[in-house]
Amino acid sequence: MSTATTTAQPEKVRILPPADFPVRWDDPADEELHWLQDRMHAPEPLAPMEQSIWTIAYQGFNRASDAYALPMHVQVRYQHAYIYMAAAPATDPAAAEARAQQSEARMDAAMASLGARWDGEWLPEIQSHLAWWDAVDLGTASTPALLAHLEETRRRLLRMWELHFRIVLPTYVAMSQFDDLHHDLFADRGAFASYRLLQGFENKTLEAGRALWALSRAAAGAPEVAAALRDPDPVEAIATLGRSAAGRDFQAALTAYLRVYG
Repeated sequence: MSTATTTAQPEKVRILPPADFPVRWDDPADEELHWLQDRMHAPEPLAPMEQSIWTIAYQGFNRASDAYALPMHVQVRYQHAYIYMAAAPATDPAAAEARAQQSEARMDAAMASLGARWDGEWLPEIQSHLAWWDAVDLGTASTPALLAHLEETRRRLLRMWELHFRIVLPTYVAMSQFDDLHHDLFADRGAFASYRLLQGFENKTLEAGRALWALSRAAAGAPEVAAALRDPDPVEAIATLGRSAAGRDFQAALTAYLRVYG
């Protein structure tokens, strides 16, 4: 006779907003879309300028979607400073089939040329944008110069986000196809076996992680640095680092890290 007991689970209750809860749509048609809060990228309320930046990010997705003839666009709206996104068809139904046929061919071509385009096209362009931002001294810029910088930043961000999605979309499709093939050949190896075969290759994330680990070991090996970093006030922590030779050395190393990896 089993002595196992089960714990009763509370019944899920849907909390309905009050009738007067203010949700306003600039376009009444938006009310018919399926909106999801983007909690992964922006779990907290966003200031208006942050909202404008995130809108640019999703515009970048839509540009990449058009480049690969994908069937969907993403729309973004803000309610009470939270970001919500919804998928919508990228074209009218009459053109959807032709777009789908184009998509397969374009995605195949993109997957076949990922390495060459990264080395010869995308990485140099990304580095040129980063160099442009690094060259601007925001601390000494006038207000008109800052406004001009903001507008140029918005233009460059749109391109950067387009590049982001032009890169990751075919990358994920390639990984998915590899997983499908692996499962067909080795179905008994487990759900994640195919992805373990893709581990261990040198990449910027691993490089940044190793450099960050080296920074942490340098901090742990210098008592005055470790003590300064435990201060919950970042302004005071930086000031404390500047009072010792070891602290100044660590600041220089941290600045060098941030210059390379952000």
